[in-house]
Amino acid sequence: MPDVFKVADILVSHAVKAHKDDIAIIAYYGSYATGRASETSDLDMFYTPDEGDAGPV
Repeated sequence: MPDVFKVADILVSHAVKAHKDDIAIIAYYGSYATGRASETSDLDMFYTPDEGDAGPV
């Protein structure tokens, strides 16, 4: 089973490189965030666009 956090790190790194001025927050939630993930859990992620008032990512 792949390490979902390694996969997430690759996705986040790519997003930041490609869109660093457009992203305020990238975060995860759900079963991994609460420590209840099972073998079949996915990693729920979201991002908040930068509206010009956030600092550097």
